[in-house]
Amino acid sequence: MALWHNSLTPKETKWLYTPRSNKRQAVASLPPSYLITIIMKPTTKLFLTAIAYIIPTMILGYTWHLIFFKDLYDSLGVYNRAEPIIPLGFASMIVQGLIIAYLFPFYAKNNYSMGAAIKFSILMGLFLFSVSTLANRAKIQVSVIQSWLLIQIAFYLLQFGVAGLLIGLVTRRRMWCLNFCLLFNWHSA
Repeated sequence: MALWHNSLTPKETKWLYTPRSNKRQAVASLPPSYLITIIMKPTTKLFLTAIAYIIPTMILGYTWHLIFFKDLYDSLGVYNRAEPIIPLGFASMIVQGLIIAYLFPFYAKNNYSMGAAIKFSILMGLFLFSVSTLANRAKIQVSVIQSWLLIQIAFYLLQFGVAGLLIGLVTRRRMWCLNFCLLFNWHSA
């Protein structure tokens, strides 16, 4: 099993050398902040960070563009496809989520705080806004540019604000410790 970082003391790695029958007791003796260090594999963290972006983006993207503001987007003439290809949009979100999940540890540099996650998410939002909104404005005809830019800015702030909060929750070590301890009822007496 891969360790999340290599600065564990002998007490913290005690569980590695404990027989299977006593592992529960050995893990319960660890300080809560170290449980994620031992338990969480990098691939699991990558997957859950991607999910923290993908799920809210799918929900917000679908409801924002195709339910709440569909008439506004139709009047602006931005999205002119009668039947959008929903699976293609979802595939795009999955790729974005995997890339964001891959890049976040490089940005965070072992500072997996809520603030770092939100800043990173907003940074990624600015990047995607420049690609999808500003670059598209240069290529497509929009009837009222100010309305389109304002609605897109509002959407990106909401989308990446929510994603940043969820990424922060997923990557925080104490949250993982709490979830894992509750799941297996592991806690010190």
